[in-house]
Amino acid sequence: MSGLEPWRERRERCPDCGVAIGDMHAAACDQALCHGCGRQRISCFDCPQQGADRWTGTDPRFAACERLGWFALPAPGWPRCEPGTPGAWPDLNRLYAEAQWDPQDHTWTPEPPTIIVLLPTDDG
Repeated sequence: MSGLEPWRERRERCPDCGVAIGDMHAAACDQALCHGCGRQRISCFDCPQQGADRWTGTDPRFAACERLGWFALPAPGWPRCEPGTPGAWPDLNRLYAEAQWDPQDHTWTPEPPTIIVLLPTDDG
């Protein structure tokens, strides 16, 4: 064991299909990403450009959460927390809700915040 959080450890082989770093995931591997939407390819049936995905040694969704500083605690409701909080895991729920997948770059980026402007009305 490296002493790193379990989600951060680099693995020489995919934990699901067993391919080595740099090799293509098996068709039914739950670690492979859909290139069209960025979610698990095994669960994606709507995207026309699922594409082949290579094992990198880590889960790229976890890497995106780490880059964005999005973490949560494994407790009911997965409450958000700061990076470095003991026991924190990458917040995949927030990633899927608040980030957008770029199918060209194969990266997640935060969606711009929605700004609502309330204007006064003439009805008092």
